[in-house]
Amino acid sequence: MSSLLAAKKEEKGRNIQVVVRCRPFNAVERKSNSHGVIECDQNRKEVTIRTGGVNDKTSRKMYTFDMVFGPSAKQIDVYRSVVCPILDEVIMGYNCTIFAYGQTGTGKTFTMEGERSPNEEFTWEEDPLAGIIPRTLHQIFEKLTNNGTEFSVKVSLLEIYNEELFDLLSPSPDVTERLQLFDDPRNKVSLSNPFTIQQ
Repeated sequence: MSSLLAAKKEEKGRNIQVVVRCRPFNAVERKSNSHGVIECDQNRKEVTIRTGGVNDKTSRKMYTFDMVFGPSAKQIDVYRSVVCPILDEVIMGYNCTIFAYGQTGTGKTFTMEGERSPNEEFTWEEDPLAGIIPRTLHQIFEKLTNNGTEFSVKVSLLEIYNEELFDLLSPSPDVTERLQLFDDPRNKVSLSNPFTIQQ
């Protein structure tokens, strides 16, 4: 029992977790009969990459992460494992960040935004295509409403692309307008006037 409590305390004290989601082949890759070079082991939290040729089964590199999701992972499974554990902290007022990183075409937008299923009767939890952002916003407002407390929520949505910072909520017609990062006197990093929606 004490080891379980110690493990929970250690997990709670961790500030950063690295989670990997490997996407399935897209239509072009399937059509061209591409060969897979990765294997994901969700239980062992490992991604194995074949570094040799198609027939070389021995040349491999293995990487371990805090969580691993393979090509068949569902949006809801990623959400429940990655986001749900920190939602109570968000509601208590702590700043939490989910940061998607990867090359173009690796599935960042699908994981974060997802798509809306044609049948709009789905709730956030039932919609198989909904990503992290809509699920999180829906659940935050659902939890706050169910608590019956008065609340105020501020949201900013930023994108880093080619080492440039963009404000995705900016009403400015200039979509190329970039944000600036500054170090303030209290040793905190701050942004130059990001657009914030307050509800």
